[in-house]
Amino acid sequence: ANLARLTSSPDVVLIYESGPIGAKPSVLPLSIGDGELAETADTVVPTGEIFRYWLQGGRIDVGFLGAAQVDRFGNINTTVIGDYR
Repeated sequence: ANLARLTSSPDVVLIYESGPIGAKPSVLPLSIGDGELAETADTVVPTGEIFRYWLQGGRIDVGFLGAAQVDRFGNINTTVIGDYR
C-alpha cells in the first residue's frame, strides 16, 4: 500500500489499525506504532474506532496484513519472532 501510494496511486488513503488515517510516511514504517505514521496522518483515532467504525462498518475497500513470519502452511505471525518466552 505504501509503495502504491508513492508510485501509482497517490490518492490512496492509508489506514493503520493503531489509529492513523491518511498517513504519508516518507519511508516504510517499522511497525504500526511507528511515530511517523501519527506525525504524517490527517487524523488519528482510537484503535477501537478503526475496527468498529471503519473495518466492521464496511468503510474499508482493501486491506493488507504484513507478517513478521510466515510458515510453510501459510500461517502468519504478526506479533513475535521466535519463542514467546
